[in-house]
Amino acid sequence: MTQKRNNMMKSMQDENKRLAQEKRNRETKWKQDQQNQNTHEIGVTNNSHLMTENRMTTTSMHADHRYVPYHFKGLRPDQIADIDATRAQQVKDNKANRMAERDEEAAWA
Repeated sequence: MTQKRNNMMKSMQDENKRLAQEKRNRETKWKQDQQNQNTHEIGVTNNSHLMTENRMTTTSMHADHRYVPYHFKGLRPDQIADIDATRAQQVKDNKANRMAERDEEAAWA
């Protein structure tokens, strides 16, 4: 009877060790899968248009001169130069208009 019990206990121990090893393997595989998913997600996020500040996402589909406000990332250097040139032209035109008004006032006086 003792021999039979010892054999049964030995087989139970072996089975428990096998089940424990299977559980460790499953948990290790799950952790590795999670790590791979996290690494993939980080890579996708870092290379997304939002994170790389792709300027094409700022342009509206309706017209090239319109912007999508929640994607606006600032003006390009050529846009800033155009604005500065327009501003300089407006300042020049305003000076010319003021000079013309002064000359007209002087002529009336």
